[in-house]
Amino acid sequence: MAAVNPVTDLTLEDGVAVVTLNAPPVNALSAAVREGLTEAFRQAVADSRAQAIVLICAGRTFIAGADISELDGGGKVATIEELQSLMERSPKPVVAAIHGTALGGGLEVALCAHYRVADIGAKCGLPEVKLGLLPGGGGTQRLPRAVGVEKALEMVTLGRHVAAKECLEIGLVDALAPEGKLKETALAFARKAVDAPLRRARDADVKVSDPGIFARFRAAHAGEFRGFDAPEANIRCIEASVLALEEGLKVEHELFMGLLRGEQSAAQRYIFFAERQAGKVPEIEGVSPDAADPDRVLGWKESGSRLVEIARDETTPKDGLAAALKRAKAAGRLAVVTGPGFIGPRLMAARRRAEEELLREGVSEAQIARALYDFGFPGDAPAAVPVDARILERLLHAMAQEGARILEEKAALRASDIDVVMVHGYGWPIYRGGPMFLAGRRG
Repeated sequence: MAAVNPVTDLTLEDGVAVVTLNAPPVNALSAAVREGLTEAFRQAVADSRAQAIVLICAGRTFIAGADISELDGGGKVATIEELQSLMERSPKPVVAAIHGTALGGGLEVALCAHYRVADIGAKCGLPEVKLGLLPGGGGTQRLPRAVGVEKALEMVTLGRHVAAKECLEIGLVDALAPEGKLKETALAFARKAVDAPLRRARDADVKVSDPGIFARFRAAHAGEFRGFDAPEANIRCIEASVLALEEGLKVEHELFMGLLRGEQSAAQRYIFFAERQAGKVPEIEGVSPDAADPDRVLGWKESGSRLVEIARDETTPKDGLAAALKRAKAAGRLAVVTGPGFIGPRLMAARRRAEEELLREGVSEAQIARALYDFGFPGDAPAAVPVDARILERLLHAMAQEGARILEEKAALRASDIDVVMVHGYGWPIYRGGPMFLAGRRG
């Protein structure tokens, strides 16, 4: 193998240049990855011995997306445009060989290949909406050109991962490889493609035969999109895909930057990382949970569809806590470790006390319900009653104060754990980030 940089290799296999990416754990599009791939494609295009190019990844997955940590660099967005241009404009057929998941920026790179071959177990998707964003690397413009407006709407606004067989059916990939045969299949496909016309997603037209599709889609998903900014921005990008590609890309970039700088995406990205911190208890690192009794904790409280709070105190054995966390993971639960009392009930009790105070002061139940609904808490839309902004502030302040007390008592390991509990167990809208996040943002 010829190393292009520490994460990228370039080899020649019987007339096909093979670009191999190996950047554990998920081949995220970090700066090193983008630089390595760009240089590898530059060399492959220039090599007269290479008649075609295959992009493949080592490890458990194709490019699984952007390096999310780079998005918080003061609004600076590292682009993949140079790499995409090299791939699209290559005079030699480019084949993306997909296994594992091709998500976000990974799929946006693959869409710039002339052809895509997927392992039978692969999945593709553009899940940026779940981070309060939209695909910012041309995905909202190339995807409709590859699969049509209807499927593109579904993929970008719902963030759904699409299995390989469906990808083939809708035209997102061109061939499937048997398990364990991806490289051989991609090489064979590339060699056959040498004499075929190059097919670029950017060159395809987007036709909307049914002008009402966008209005119907908005109406069908109005409930689940309530309060969120990103789904509407994604829809607007798909609407713009009927324009020339460069015009559509301008719309995509403008809306992407607006979301990136906004409060909602900051909140959703915060929760994304908070979920990965939840359940990590420094003092039990290295402690084996094995045949230990997971019931030797103070309490186990399940809330919502995913959340479990695991209560412990100074008498809780470390291996018992480790076993309880293992049980939660096996059950597909998002675990948060608390002190003797549970976090969620304490914050909700604080909110109820604030509600009772407001009621005594003459605020109506309808006004309280409306304030919470408008903030994003679940429920039916209450009557359109006048709501003073101070009603909501009182309720949010009460929860944030109780959260601060919980931290002072060391009944939670970190402020973000409190926010994870409220988002996943008690209906706090994810695009608001949680009571501690919101309090911090407001100083």
